[in-house]
This record gives sequence, C-alpha cells and structure tokens, in this order.
Amino acid sequence: YERATEYYAKALDTQQRLNQQSDDSEIRRCLATTLNNLGLLQTQRGDQTKAFERFQEALSALGEDSDVGLEIRILRNLSTLHQMRDPASAVEDAKQAQAIHRVLRNEKADDLDVLNDYVVTLNHVAAAQYNAGQFNHAIDTDLDAVDLAHELIGRQTDRPDYLRTLVATMNHLSLSRASLGDKRHATNDFLAALRRARELAEVAPEHPESYSILADTLSNVGKIYDAQDKFLKADPYYIEAAEVIQKAVEKSPEVKRYQQEHAYHLAKLDEQWFDKTSENWPP
Repeated sequence: YERATEYYAKALDTQQRLNQQSDDSEIRRCLATTLNNLGLLQTQRGDQTKAFERFQEALSALGEDSDVGLEIRILRNLSTLHQMRDPASAVEDAKQAQAIHRVLRNEKADDLDVLNDYVVTLNHVAAAQYNAGQFNHAIDTDLDAVDLAHELIGRQTDRPDYLRTLVATMNHLSLSRASLGDKRHATNDFLAALRRARELAEVAPEHPESYSILADTLSNVGKIYDAQDKFLKADPYYIEAAEVIQKAVEKSPEVKRYQQEHAYHLAKLDEQWFDKTSENWPP
C-alpha cells in the first residue's frame, strides 16, 4: 500500500499542476482516475474519511465533459463506501450510477460489455438496498440483473466474465430472499447459482477466482441448509468448499489469502452460521 500510495501521490502532483495549466479533458480524466485509485487504496487501508474525500475529488475533477464509464465506477465506489457509514446515501449513489449507466446502455445497445457492466451496476444497487434493509427492492433489482445476465450468456456463451457476473447476481438474489425468510426459494436459487458456479470452474479452470466463487457458493448452500436445521445436508457443501479453495491455492500466487479462505471454510464445519432467532441474513 505504501509504495502504491507514493506512486499515486507523485502522479497526482503532476496531474494537478497540468490541470491548472490547461483545461484539457484527457488531463481531467487522468486526474480523476488517480484520485479514484487513491480512494480505493484508502478504503482498503480502512481510512474511510480520506477515501470519501478522494472519491468526491475524483467526481469534481471530471467536470461536465466527463468520462461516463469512469463516473459510473466512482459512484459505485462511493456507494460501497457509504454502505459502512450512510446506507441511504449508498442507495442514492448507486441509483445515480444506474441512471447514468442506463443512458449509456441505450446508446450502445449492441455492446455486450456495456450490458455486462450495467448488470454489475445493478448488483451495486441491490447490495446498497440490501444493506439499507430494503430487501424487497433488492430482490426486484436482483431479478432484473439476473434476467439481463442470462440474456448475456445466451448471446455469447464463451465469456467467463459474463458467467462470473451471473453467479454473483444469483447469489445476491438468494441472500435477499433468505433475509425475508423465504428459505425455500433461497435454497432453489442457491442451488441454481451452484450449477452455474460449477460451470464457471469448468470453462475457466486456470482462473483462481473461478474456484473462489465456487467455494463461496458452496458455502452459501451450506448456510441455507443450516438455517433449516438440515446439518447433515450442509456439511458436505462446507467440506467441498474447503477442497475447492485448495485448488485456488494451487493456481494462485496469492497463496496466503487463499490459505486463509481454506481455513475459513473448514471452520464453518464447527460453527452454526445462522441465528435462528433472527430473520437477518447473514447474522
């Protein structure tokens, strides 16, 4: 983090001086990109106040003649940050990103990458709504996202990134339904997400993320069975999740992180995840 922060600080100093000397959209875009990256670094370091300032500065740097895609990404980052401190603002930020993205999507209706990124924006909206306790709204947003993600897969089947987006969306839909106590539909949704996650591991076997996503989905299936006191059904999913993470360890240079995930999933075998006295998911 220190080296990255130092690099971005030097770039920021140069770009700010250039921006003062010339009103150039490309310089503004570079400045906003650096500020956004610094905001992400500050978020990872836990300095939410500084991260918030950087994201706001990034939006201001763009100006009216903005890079729409970058503006959307900054707003999504602000939404994620606000989930920790101001849930209502998180929803507002994500909705603003969605409104901008909807216009871009309509302008580039045949661009599947734009559609995929729009689904990602919907996921941010749903996550913000979920975090704010707006579970019904989150489900509606998730359903729209799932439909679009399925459309993407139908139009182009050889894109693992599209499949990753679909699995993430299906998992979030299932979590929202579980939060409302709809365990039957949540179980079915998790199992459907698991089928797609297994497919992802088959079509992108060299990507560690494929196994991480599969392990998370397996763990979610275990949790929903735990929530129904079906412990014998839950345990095999936790065991498989730990085994799958081991595959990620073998394929990733980030061995330490995946080893920690491996231990995490093993620990679930001895831990009761769901607070049966509460309808909130996760506890």
